Amino acid sequence: MRAGVFAFAGLIALGAVAGAPRARADEADIRRIVQEELKAAADKKKKDEGSVVKVQWKEGLKFESNDKKFKMHIGGRAQLDAAFYDDDDYVDAGGSDQKDGVKFRRIRLEASGEMYKHAEFKVQLDFADDKKGKSDDVEVALKDVYMGLKNLKDCWGCAFPNIRVGHFKEPFSLEELTSSKYISFMERALPNVFAPSRNVGFMLHDSLRGGQLNYGVGLFATTDDGGEASIEEGDDGMAFTARVGWTPWYDCTCPCNRFHIGASYSHRFDLGSVRFRQRPEISLRDRLVDTGSITADGVDLFGVEAALVYGPLSVQGEWMQASVDSDSADDPSFSGWYVFASYFLTGECRPYSKGTFGRVKPCCNFLDNECCCKGALEVLLRYSTLDLDDQAIAGGEETNWTVGLNWYLNPNMRVMANYVIADVERGAIDETLNIFGLRFQVDF
Repeated sequence: MRAGVFAFAGLIALGAVAGAPRARADEADIRRIVQEELKAAADKKKKDEGSVVKVQWKEGLKFESNDKKFKMHIGGRAQLDAAFYDDDDYVDAGGSDQKDGVKFRRIRLEASGEMYKHAEFKVQLDFADDKKGKSDDVEVALKDVYMGLKNLKDCWGCAFPNIRVGHFKEPFSLEELTSSKYISFMERALPNVFAPSRNVGFMLHDSLRGGQLNYGVGLFATTDDGGEASIEEGDDGMAFTARVGWTPWYDCTCPCNRFHIGASYSHRFDLGSVRFRQRPEISLRDRLVDTGSITADGVDLFGVEAALVYGPLSVQGEWMQASVDSDSADDPSFSGWYVFASYFLTGECRPYSKGTFGRVKPCCNFLDNECCCKGALEVLLRYSTLDLDDQAIAGGEETNWTVGLNWYLNPNMRVMANYVIADVERGAIDETLNIFGLRFQVDF
């Protein structure tokens, strides 16, 4: 219809020209004017479509322009934890009293998205950063705050990686890189004390062979939660960190069947000191093993990982080691490992993609109008151990058994229950604590 209007307008214009003295309109003039009008109309339509934004809910609030050049996700998460301790023997042996309590483990808001296909960004803040366990010490902490360039291989060749700069997780450890929204237990395992987590840096990363091979490598400055650090020698230090993950076996007909292996390495240098300490896989209260501050020039971190997903059953494990360059402490090395098994009683599986695990989606949501089902139920068992004793350092040893039950009401809500049996050996203390933890989580 619009094309006909523009054609008619063109004919009228040409008619006026034809009525002028010695002016004639031929077929070429008509075709040229009509094509110009049609092109102008198409350009206007394309511009108008680009300015239209679609809003949808897809496990979160998402916005997308019709031309798909702009995408944004507005989201957040809240995790409320409760912990109850049976620690009489531990206290009698000289340990500190681990009092029962409740705490918001995480309260985060974030915005992330893409611009012009090749640019990405994310800003994520945590309002539950409570280091001392007191409400008047709560401060806003930076989590993922970065910008990046992706899909550069479209212009510069298939081997060109993605680029990211800002405050984000260093590429180290399968469990650390899996979001806290999706980890299987309330807390990551004991060896996670060696994973460097978020710092300010520059990283090259990519996913190749359809997501079968994934890697990341970067240079980082060790920063606080405000993204600030001193990079002078002997202060906070720098780090070179790399990780590679490979899926040597996967079932093309079933996304629930995967086998993953990987390795991580981090060389941390220009340090003044280093310290490793860990809680018993429950976030409330004290760390039970602690090396104290060690004067050190550098640290080398190593990690290997493996995970198998076979339908509703999954098995995952990691081993990590920290080798400290410290003349005063005789170059100690610390290590730890864990293994856990998970099984969905309701038939779901842990979704794996590009080197990490993602969101579990129940086959039928809790109280769904059609079936009124129970959601997804997952049972878990984990063994983990950590040794912080070596050479001149007596940081202690800890071994944990954790039994877990996860209830996924829907893709955005779950309730977690963990029972931890923690055996601690440190100095004169050689006792066991029993801890029951609960978490109520919502994310979008």
